[in-house]
Amino acid sequence: MRAAGWAALLVAGVVAGLGGIALGRAQEDPRDVKVAPIGAGGTWQEFDSKDPMTDIPRARFELRGDNPLRDSDRSPQINIYCENGKFLFGHFVPGVKVDPNRPGFWGQPQVEVRVRGDHHLENHGWNWNGRFLAMDKDSVRRLIGASVFKIELPGPGRPDNIAGFSPAGLSFGQFDRACHLKPSH
Repeated sequence: MRAAGWAALLVAGVVAGLGGIALGRAQEDPRDVKVAPIGAGGTWQEFDSKDPMTDIPRARFELRGDNPLRDSDRSPQINIYCENGKFLFGHFVPGVKVDPNRPGFWGQPQVEVRVRGDHHLENHGWNWNGRFLAMDKDSVRRLIGASVFKIELPGPGRPDNIAGFSPAGLSFGQFDRACHLKPSH
């Protein structure tokens, strides 16, 4: 194999490894101290903690869905994670089995979802890790600025396959201090 081929393989491995680290961090960290939620405006809840090793402040903003999806008895939720005053990532926990319907850029399983933030409608490919879908930053920005936010999963069953959220009322000052992320308008 030529040097250029090895270099490309090395770069791909490093990027895939970093993506795995980000997905791993997106799962709940059992080292986090369980704390009582803080109201963050509307139906939002904020959970604050500190990294036990570094004392870096962490915040997780949680928004519960308005309705359960098909074949589920609990509502889906969206979690937005921030650390040291900066946005890290957001994820959508549907609470149901999801079948990936396309490969991502690096071959990871993805699900193409349809997202509505107020009157703005878009399709997005979100990575699936078996428990949640990793949301892109633009979708998170649209969510925090919306009054109505809906996520449609692929497959039959409207409206059973549409998760509805009511994100209005989020305290933007509180969110900005924890995540330094502004809503899209």
